[in-house]
Amino acid sequence: MRKQHTCIAVGILTLSLVACDATSEADNTTETSEDSIVVQDIYGEQVLDEVPERVVALEWLYAENLLALGIDPVGVADIEGFETW
Repeated sequence: MRKQHTCIAVGILTLSLVACDATSEADNTTETSEDSIVVQDIYGEQVLDEVPERVVALEWLYAENLLALGIDPVGVADIEGFETW
């Protein structure tokens, strides 16, 4: 019974953390017009004229995340070393 309560508590905590993260991500990206996208990052505000069609991943983690989302990166840094792990 104690394990069941612990699992429920962990599940509720996880869902509340995910909900907090979703709101902060929505604040960082806003659309200013039909075709332009504004992204806030550490360098300031970046304006993209349209949704990017070609994406390059500079780390394997980001490449795997893109593949999980169904986006094939056009370039990945050090692709030869990826197979060794």
